[in-house]
Amino acid sequence: DLSSRLLEFALKISNASCGKMLTVMGVSGNAAQVEARHKSFSPLAEDMEGFALAHVGKAFKLPVAQVRGISNKAGNRNRATWDLDLSSRNAQLTVLEYICERF
Repeated sequence: DLSSRLLEFALKISNASCGKMLTVMGVSGNAAQVEARHKSFSPLAEDMEGFALAHVGKAFKLPVAQVRGISNKAGNRNRATWDLDLSSRNAQLTVLEYICERF
């Protein structure tokens, strides 16, 4: 339910998706690695923090959902093509809209 509600708000703000993330110890650094990971797992995105969130939620028996602002595609290490401001703003607005409605 938490993920569904957050997705509703995200869709009002930007192009959003809901699905599985691939938890990794390091981001894909090249096209071959991106393709291999996509072929094996078909994730929406790579993620290094989500596992910790899920682990803590389970330990404390709390519902959790992850809102990610995606600034770049896996494998693309050229920071000039990333849009950190837009991705951060969209994630923040999604969470703020949820909080304002909820509380």
